[in-house]
Amino acid sequence: MGKIGKLFLFVMVSFILNSCKNKSELEEYTYHPKGFYYQLFSFSDNVKKDNTNYIALINAMYKTQADSAFWNSTVDFDDKFYLKINPNKSGNTIEQFLQGANAEDSVCLLIKNKDFFKQQFYSKTVPAFSANDSVVKVYLKVKGIFRESGVDSLENLWAKNENLLVENYLKKELIQEAFTDSLNVCWLGGKPNYNNLNVLKNKTLSLTYKGYLLNGKQFDESPVNWQVNTSTPDQMLKGINYVIKFLNKGENTKIILPSYLAFGPYGIGNIIPPYTPLLYEITINDILN
Repeated sequence: MGKIGKLFLFVMVSFILNSCKNKSELEEYTYHPKGFYYQLFSFSDNVKKDNTNYIALINAMYKTQADSAFWNSTVDFDDKFYLKINPNKSGNTIEQFLQGANAEDSVCLLIKNKDFFKQQFYSKTVPAFSANDSVVKVYLKVKGIFRESGVDSLENLWAKNENLLVENYLKKELIQEAFTDSLNVCWLGGKPNYNNLNVLKNKTLSLTYKGYLLNGKQFDESPVNWQVNTSTPDQMLKGINYVIKFLNKGENTKIILPSYLAFGPYGIGNIIPPYTPLLYEITINDILN
């Protein structure tokens, strides 16, 4: 074991010694050859196999060392959390455990916080709430492991439920004035202004937006004094590019984008679930040319 491995082993043992109340708790954690500790809560008697390139559907909860939960796949990911298992390619620690897991296995993983946030949230920095921690506690429940083709039925169900998610949001927020256009964009508070159609075509403009999941959690915000040219591809989501065609200087709107105009059937990491409609608030601050 190299110096880095020995240092991590020391940190992990120190963490467990400091966080466990007695020796029996310490003994419940096992060191994995891939460099993390795990504690099994329940497990199948089935023979372990190599799950590489299989799909794992899981429930997950992420906690700080002090057991404060900051992400829950049921609430924050609409219970749509699945991973393709290929840790040799991705280096993902959760996939490393799943590579030898069975359905119904339940476990707590202790993952170095820098590795965790890089792998799960694509972040090079550790958030302030975890900055003083050595590890993140990852609680997993394996709901099923199946071949990649097996996810098709789940995706079909999630796709069909998109409109229901929007309907439930409108009812919950008591929104009665809403218009769904031909691209399935839901305009809150009125219809798109067709008189403005293409006013911003091939224009450089100052734009402000905020993005939310339908549970109210904000996940996105435009940079300060952000400027964009509407003729340049991939600067904005397809849905935002489409919506601003109906706006003019000083105008704002609130819309719900269907997933195919947002982040599609895969979502983004642990941030946007698959097949997820998104709420955006958009304002055109200025037209610069």
